This record gives sequence, structure tokens and C-alpha cells, in this order.
Amino acid sequence: MFGDYSLGDLGAIFAMQGFAGLILFSVYVLMALGLAIIFGQMGVINMAHGEFMILGAYMTYLCSGFFQAHLPGLFPAYFFVAMAMAFLASGALGMLVEWALIRHLYKRPLDTLLATWGLSLILQQAYRSIFGAREVGVGGRSPRQEDGGHRRAPGDEGAPPRAVGPAHEVVRAADRHLHALLGADGRVDGEGC
Repeated sequence: MFGDYSLGDLGAIFAMQGFAGLILFSVYVLMALGLAIIFGQMGVINMAHGEFMILGAYMTYLCSGFFQAHLPGLFPAYFFVAMAMAFLASGALGMLVEWALIRHLYKRPLDTLLATWGLSLILQQAYRSIFGAREVGVGGRSPRQEDGGHRRAPGDEGAPPRAVGPAHEVVRAADRHLHALLGADGRVDGEGC
């Protein structure tokens, strides 16, 4: 299994994987601490925290594209501008959400959970509509990254066929389950409202 790698190569691979794990761990710790501080200080359960991070990531992507197209001489410094833009955009969205949605739901944590979960679904669909369903890369894209590692035939733009069948079956099973639970009038059997 490891016969093709030298001891030095294996050490380098393990070191790279270790640092990648530490980076991922630090992102999760920062997210968890942010959620804990927000809930502790404001009593708000925010289920849209990932979408705020996605906005920052897309701002980095947009800054990268802008610098590549319009300021190629300054491209090595785009990241500092992108960091500032990511903080400003995420902060502005946060202030808008607090003003329009969350301030009306203080002291009702379950309502904030439901409202911010709905907001997260709306933001996810907005990001898909604006940027597309596939992930985007910063600083140049390779076809292998864009297609998620799948090899596609020329002209094939859809999802891999092996992913469509199980998703379709899950939707059909959920539909059958809902029809079994609901009566003819659309209500759960035995309930009057």
C-alpha cells in the first residue's frame, strides 16, 4: 500500500494532512466560539452562520476575478482587499438581518432558530442562482476542481448519473410518506385545525 512512497514522502504527506486538519479544526472552533458568544450575549440561535461565511468566500472570489480582469499588476495584493470586502459584506448582511429579522425575536430562541434556518435556505438558493451550483475557485480554476473530480464526457453538463437515482428515490419515498400521513383534506389524520 505504501510501497511506492519513500519514508520522506510519507512524512511530508502526514505533515500536510496534519496541518490541513489543524486548519479545519481552527475554522470549526472559530465558528463554535462565535455561535456560543452570540447565543450567550444575545440569546439568539443563528442557523445561518454558514451562509455569512459563504458570503465572505464569494466576496473573495469576486475580488479575485476583479483583480485578474482589471488590475492584473496588483493581483498579488488582492487578498488583503478581499479580506476587507469579506468582513464588510458579511457585517453589512449581519446588520441587515438583525435589523429586519432578529430584533423582533429577542427572548424567543426557538423562533430565532426557525427564522434563521429559513434565512439560510433563502441565502443558499440565492448563492446558487447567482454563482451556480458548482463550487468556484479563487485565483484560477482547473476543470478537475470545477467538476468535483468527476470526469465528464464532452457536452455533459448535468449531475453524474449515479447521483441522480438515489436522490430521486429519496424524494419519492418522502412523497409517499407524506401522503400516508396526511388525510384527504391535507391535515394530519385526527386533528381538527
